[in-house]
Amino acid sequence: LRDLTIDLGHTWQSGRSPRHTGRLLGGLLARPTTLHKRPERPRCGRDQAPEAAQALDRIVRVVERSRYATPGSVPEDIEALQRDADLVAESLASGVSAKEERRAQWWPRSVVSRRSWRVEGLRGGVPTRERSRTDDDVVASTTEELVG
Repeated sequence: LRDLTIDLGHTWQSGRSPRHTGRLLGGLLARPTTLHKRPERPRCGRDQAPEAAQALDRIVRVVERSRYATPGSVPEDIEALQRDADLVAESLASGVSAKEERRAQWWPRSVVSRRSWRVEGLRGGVPTRERSRTDDDVVASTTEELVG
């Protein structure tokens, strides 16, 4: 959900609690629609997608328990959690314009904007890093590999 949120053009602040993050994401939910029938500015909020809001609440509870409960005390139903995550992801994607969703699919910010590091060599068994590569560097090298 973090990567999808970033891909759709929203910010993600890592220092937030799961509950606070859930409240912020709840404001971005929209009723799932197809790309072709989506309005340019979809209405967003927990009331627009109540099932997705409930799924988001369940995810938040699982994340809170996994962080703060005794290890092994959180029963996990991975399949139910995956269904909840899929529903929330669909509602988040429906909360942006069709153009923004296509951009997220074709040029995901969570992947493209991350720094790329090239391992230059080993010093004492630990990889040393060269400089960070910019987005332009990554695109140029990828283009060269595809063309060349």
